[in-house]
This record gives sequence, C-alpha cells and structure tokens, in this order.
Amino acid sequence: MKTIVASKVTILPYEAGAFDSITASLSGKVYENTIGNNRFVTFKGDTTLTHLCEYPGRNEIRKVECPLPAYEVLPSDIPCGEKKNETALYQIDLDNRRVNCGMTYIFQLADGRFFILDGGYFTFSECDRLYTMLRKLQPEGKLNIVGWFFSHAHQDHFGAFLEFVSKYKNEYTIDTLYYTFPSLDLPESVNWKQSDNATMREFDYTVCKYLPDVKLCFLHSGQSFNMGELHIDVLFTHEDFYPDTIRSFNDTSTVLHITVEGQKILFLGDLHVQSCRKLEPVYGELLKSYIIQVAHHGFNGSTVETYEYASPEVVLWPTADYEFERNTTRDVNAHLLAMTCVKEHIIAGVHGTRKFTFPYEVGTSEEIDLPKI
Repeated sequence: MKTIVASKVTILPYEAGAFDSITASLSGKVYENTIGNNRFVTFKGDTTLTHLCEYPGRNEIRKVECPLPAYEVLPSDIPCGEKKNETALYQIDLDNRRVNCGMTYIFQLADGRFFILDGGYFTFSECDRLYTMLRKLQPEGKLNIVGWFFSHAHQDHFGAFLEFVSKYKNEYTIDTLYYTFPSLDLPESVNWKQSDNATMREFDYTVCKYLPDVKLCFLHSGQSFNMGELHIDVLFTHEDFYPDTIRSFNDTSTVLHITVEGQKILFLGDLHVQSCRKLEPVYGELLKSYIIQVAHHGFNGSTVETYEYASPEVVLWPTADYEFERNTTRDVNAHLLAMTCVKEHIIAGVHGTRKFTFPYEVGTSEEIDLPKI
C-alpha cells in the first residue's frame, strides 16, 4: 500500500477555448465538476491520473498528474442511512496543558455515523479523550467512522489518530481516509522540520500496519461529494501552490467547504497567508460561510481578505484559552474580532467542547463534559 503520492503540476497557457481543447485531447474521463466559474475534469489512464483545473481568477490552467497506487481515484458519494438524530458538529477542547496547539472536529451524521476532521496531538491521554467522546455519542457496538479527514500532516492535527487506531483497533470501523499530503520527494522537503517528515513516515507505517483494508482517498481541488447529508467541496490543496516553493508546511493544508442544512462551514486547517492569496482570486465571494474555523489556531494564518469573503456569523477557534488571549492583537485576529457580521466566537479552550446542532442558531451550542485525564 502506498499512502502518499507524488503529484506533478504543470501550468498551461490560459486563453479562450484552451481548456476545452485540452480536455478534448484526453481520453478516460471519469469526473467533471464546476464550482463557480472554475472547471475541473479528471481522466484515468493505465498508470496515471490526470486532473485539470481551470481558474479564470488566476488566468491559468493547472494540470496535475499522479501515479495510480492503491488509493481511491475519486471520493464516492455515501448515501444517508436511517435517521436517528439531528446532524451535529463537535468542536473538541483539546488537552493544552503541555502543548499549545491542536485541532479536532467531529460530525455525527443523522444516522449516527462519524466523520472526523484531524484529531489532535499525541499528548498523554488525547487519544483516550477522543475515544471517550465518541463513546458518549455511540455507547454500544464498534464505532462507525465513515470517514476521517486530515487537513495536513502536522502532529497536532493527527497525532492522536496515530495512537487511536493502534490502541483501539478492536473498537472501530473506518471506511475511508481523506487527505492530500505532499511528497517527501519534493526538493523543499529537506527544509521542512524533520518532525514533519517523520510524521508522514509514521502515518504511512501506521496505516499500512493497522488499516490495510481501509480505503485511501487522495483529494484534489474541485472535487465535490456527499457524505450522508453533508455536501463537501474541496477548495484547495497543496497542488494549487506550485510552482512556488512551499516554505511553510502549513501551506500544505487542504481546505473544505461543507454544506449541511443549507449552512456552509469553511474549514481552513492551518492555511497560511501565501495559500490564502492563491485561494482568494479563485473563489472570492464563493467563500461566504455561516461558520468558519479560524486558520492555524489564530496564530498567524489566513488573511483579512479571506475572512471578509467568508463574512461568517459564527467563528470557531480551535485554540487554548491562553493562546487566544495572547493573539487577539494580531492584525488579522483583531479584524476578525471586530467584524460586525460575526455574532458568536466559540473558543475551544474557553468554552470547552461544544455541540452545534444543524440547522444551527447563534447561541444554541451546548457544552459537553469531556474531562482532561
């Protein structure tokens, strides 16, 4: 099993009719989609997946070529099951006593299944707290995790996953892992932190050892799919960054736009400034969201313009109480905190683990008791 693929990205001339001409010259089309005025088409050959993106806002056509290892070529729609409850999102208050960062979100679908985003650091007890939380929501039977998404390969975003899948290997079923990690073959990888490179290798080892039968879905920008009642649009991956050199590993974050009950939620991961500058001209006002997740825990991610395009009513801060206080004066955070469209800020380290039931009304989130062990 190969868990990380090496993408080759080529920028093609943007001119009238060029995208149609290129797509007409290729065979094996398996997917096409539009998001706004951006077009996406995917072709599957014998050994290579070719994914084309037309970005009028950036005046470019991007050609992404990937070898075809043992991963899912396209995300599949997952139908809704029997309704058991209202759809809910949980923002988890992580154990930040020793580590100042981390992020975990859990969707519980109406049929009871889980879709997890990231998973927190591998600090002491974090995977146990994740298990405890899931058991609160599903007391009996194997935990039914229909999908697990990783925004990027930083330890504070999936360290707990690495421990969870080994420690609780008899307690869950996982259908698919969703992610887009950069290849360690990239020239700039020598300048990334050794811990980042080591974490991707640990991911590869852990998945191969404990999840050999789980489907792997390597996401590409412009893909859209349904997971029960969730509609998921992939807006950005590290493949949109090249040919620029990725100097900040946070710029490898994958951005999801999730729609549930007509409300859009923008998950930015740890998206850094340079990536936001590439995201903004492509989507602009399409970034409008009812809820957003603050990028990079409110440290130094995102831009004023990205938040202005999103114009949220609810802002989720996956950060510790002391880090929130420390970073409120940063220019981008100060702007976000002053935006008149925002009706509610929910800080994980201040407000604890919270439940948001959809459709969500401002002020109706519930605190969930999740004690630090």
